[in-house]
Amino acid sequence: MTIGTAKPILAQTAIVGGPSVPFDDAREVASWPAKLEIAQDFPITGITVRHGWIINNLTIIYRTVNGNSATVSHGGDSGGIVDKVALNENEIITSVQGRAGQHRSYNRPYLCSISFTILDTKTLVTRTTNIFGNGDGTNQGDPFQVAQPYAFAGATYTDGQTGVAGLSFFKVITNA
Repeated sequence: MTIGTAKPILAQTAIVGGPSVPFDDAREVASWPAKLEIAQDFPITGITVRHGWIINNLTIIYRTVNGNSATVSHGGDSGGIVDKVALNENEIITSVQGRAGQHRSYNRPYLCSISFTILDTKTLVTRTTNIFGNGDGTNQGDPFQVAQPYAFAGATYTDGQTGVAGLSFFKVITNA
């Protein structure tokens, strides 16, 4: 009798922020549901955030199962400050938190701010990044927090007002 390994099951969280042109890294990068090309143990190796009053762009670098990397970018490529979050080979993102929702200055929903909590699995040291976005200091949008993200999904604007409209996350819920 041969016992096979079951495919991991992914669960997607509800979107925070608003809808627009969708993106889905689990399908685009990981080739899900046919297979999972993003490494499960340390899936994200870096994130670049372009931000000001809102999150203009998120660029995520994923580690693939064959040891390579895949980079995807969501949102506009102009305006704001650019900050990079690098993860070493032992680090994982344990949570993503921020605010998303209607922004009064733009009169539409946006990802207004975001930060990341990162755990070094070797030393057990935890660090939290600065809060990116909220450049106007108004704390607009509803707070959110998601634990153990595997891949990002969401929506961006492409109608002249660029930026990340909303975010959703994929999580691995079993590895049986």
